[in-house]
Formats: sequence, C-alpha cells, structure tokens
Amino acid sequence: MEVEEIDTSKVKYSDDSEVAVKIKKGNYYWKRELTSKKPDETSDEDDDLLSLRSEDSIETVKSASEIGESSDDKFKQLNEEGKTMYVHALRDINISIKKGKFTMVVGNIGSGKSSLLNAIINEMVPAERSRVTVSGSIAYSTQKAWIMSKTLQENITFFSPYNEEKLKEAIHYACLENDMKILPKGLMTEIGEKGINISGGQKARISLARSLYADRDTLLLDDIISALDVHVA
Repeated sequence: MEVEEIDTSKVKYSDDSEVAVKIKKGNYYWKRELTSKKPDETSDEDDDLLSLRSEDSIETVKSASEIGESSDDKFKQLNEEGKTMYVHALRDINISIKKGKFTMVVGNIGSGKSSLLNAIINEMVPAERSRVTVSGSIAYSTQKAWIMSKTLQENITFFSPYNEEKLKEAIHYACLENDMKILPKGLMTEIGEKGINISGGQKARISLARSLYADRDTLLLDDIISALDVHVA
C-alpha cells in the first residue's frame, strides 16, 4: 500500500518521531451493497443481510456522510432505498502505537482485528469525527495473499526498482529459500493465475516477502502465518 493510494482527507500524516499510528474516537463501518434479486434467487449472504432489518438493529440513513457519533449504539444502517448497508464494525477505538515496536492485536474470530488494519489504511467508512494519524509509509499484507500472474521475483519486487541485496533479505526472512530450490526456475518461475501452481503457505510467504522488500516504515500483517506449517511459522 503506497502512501499516495490512501485518501489524505480521511488519514492525517505527521512527522512524529515516536508514534507510528494513532486512532482517535474511531468508529468505522463496512459498506455493503444489497443486490436486487427475486426471492428465490437470493444467496445465503443476502438472506443474512436482509434478516438484519429490524427496528432494534437498523437506522435509516441517506448516505455515509450522515454517519455521526451517535450514542444509540446501533449496529446496522441502511439508506432509504435499502440498497446500501453500513455495518458498524469498530466502536470507540483509541490507540497509539509507537515506532519500532512489535505490536500484536489478539481476539476471537470476528472481533475486528482485520477491520482495525483496514481502518488504518482507509478501507472503511469512518464516522464524522474519527481520526487516523500515520507517520511514514505503510506496507500491508492481507490475510488472503494476493498473487500476480508473473514471476516469483516480480511478485516480490512488485514494480519497485530491483535491488539484489534487499531481495535476498526478503527471501531469507520470509523463509522462501527452500522453495526456490524446489520451483523449476527459482526466482524466474512463472506463477499461474491466482497462484494456482503454489501452495497456500507459499502464497503467504511471497506476500510477506513483498512487504519486506517494500521497506516501509510500518508493516501491517494480517494473520500471515495462518496458512503455514507449524515448523515454518
């Protein structure tokens, strides 16, 4: 994730020498589009969303700009046409993460760990007074690794200038050295569409190597070792 790709109207950048990321009064929503289908054509996901339309859990809003710092603690919000749902995922988040620290966010499935990372990179809809402050650049590895249909080397360098030393370090710390010996052409091995010719663990480590090669100030890693064997992790 490059700094230029983040909407600076929602994320403030600073030159703070001590704090890497700060969130103040953080209330964030996931935006969900409800598709128009006949009753017998709705998917299980649509059924789950539509079943949430009750007086206790729904507040009608016209647009995301109307989401404020409401104290009524409602979980779901729909627009008047019922085509867009705003799911309140993060509530009253106030955190300050110092530079140079290895910080872990631990919680149950669905508790908002991935949402927190997405709030930092501005992939969620913020409430009016929610503020994120970031110092420096960010690299982000998602829980589900994203792979290009290009060579292993191109998947790691990701359009950045080639640097042999940085590439060796990224491969080493992502534990890809043994994989390179197995792959038919090493770094020049062509990765198939969606990584069809590599394992889930290899995808995760390629994603990690990409973040390491990017050499950003802050690394956001979303459960990147979940697909790895125990001895590799």
